[in-house]
Amino acid sequence: GLGDVYKRQVDGKNQVKDRFAEPIHARIQSIRFMQTEFRKSGIIAPAFIPVLIGLFVGTIAGITGIGAGFIMTPLLIYILGISTVIAIGTDLFQMVFMSSLGSIWHAASGNVDIYLALLMLFGSSIGAQIGAKATGLVSAREIRFLLALIIIVVAIGLGINMCAESGIID
Repeated sequence: GLGDVYKRQVDGKNQVKDRFAEPIHARIQSIRFMQTEFRKSGIIAPAFIPVLIGLFVGTIAGITGIGAGFIMTPLLIYILGISTVIAIGTDLFQMVFMSSLGSIWHAASGNVDIYLALLMLFGSSIGAQIGAKATGLVSAREIRFLLALIIIVVAIGLGINMCAESGIID
């Protein structure tokens, strides 16, 4: 239940701890089923957790069209406990494949403005290089703060747009 506690032995002394005070990633990493070592990330976690995260993020990205990194990077950091820089690199790498499949499907369905996409590709290719270099100039904490700030600003913007569309505000 919610009040569950567990006993942990530290220096021969039994300590009672609130199980829910542990970070989520520590609880997930303690699951023994299908436990896999992710050497580069420096974690041991069940192999099905990244699959579930990918399924969730892919579904949300497919439905909404938002960039999956917007969701994936925080999940890798806070759910799996991966360092910020490794989470960003891992997410960018998997995004190449995920976005390729989605792009092919949308192109085949006639949902792509090729000229617009090429112009955005030009700008985002340069921006991605700048961003990759910038990760070495700022701390992981600053990156997480920026990500949180972007999420808050986007959420506020979406909320305002939804209220305006429904006539709640003018």
